[in-house]
Amino acid sequence: MRKFHSAIILLAMVQLLRAGDTKGSQSKCAAQVAPGVSQSSRPMDECPTTIADHFRRFTGSVLSWGTILGPPASAAASQLLQSHTGFADDWSGFAKHTYVNALGTVSGKFFDRFALPAAFHQDEEYVPLGPGKPMLKRWENVALHLVRARTDDHRGTVFNASAIPGFVLTTALSNVYQPVPQRNLDANLSRLGSNALGFSLADICTEFEPDILKFRLLKWLRLKSLPC
Repeated sequence: MRKFHSAIILLAMVQLLRAGDTKGSQSKCAAQVAPGVSQSSRPMDECPTTIADHFRRFTGSVLSWGTILGPPASAAASQLLQSHTGFADDWSGFAKHTYVNALGTVSGKFFDRFALPAAFHQDEEYVPLGPGKPMLKRWENVALHLVRARTDDHRGTVFNASAIPGFVLTTALSNVYQPVPQRNLDANLSRLGSNALGFSLADICTEFEPDILKFRLLKWLRLKSLPC
């Protein structure tokens, strides 16, 4: 089964190499800048998203505090709540659960942030409407991101392969490293739901970050951004 998992990742990498030119998008973008105009002053949407950009997002998300602290925190919570079927009720079980959680997190980020968006030529990042738009439209924008993403050239929209298809793929592959009691239908549906919930919560955080930062407590803490 581990060989199968490796084969899936290898096939994804081959598809990425065929998906487009991996050489720096910045040179192509810079070539379009008018003389005297700083590259940094160009709006982000004018520069297409490349495979190199996707890879930077993937590595950045993997090296974040959330990815580092999330797996052991989740494993600890499961141990305390006695919801860790398939893992021993001791330190070895906790360590194994942390390892499995870490594999799931990194595998999910690999496909959702890098492999799938690069292979299908899309920009998977959520684009918030911001406080200036009606509240209903902002919630609609969050919901639509589950099925819609921008093309990598930012000129249109396509079906979001990083969302629902990504959740299904990472959930299916998780059966390679999950213990046997965690490979049944209920456990898979639970992981699928958790993936979808995490995806949507991140989008909600991004959309409403300016509003959330207006809370008095956060102002007192002098937070300038949220870990969305």
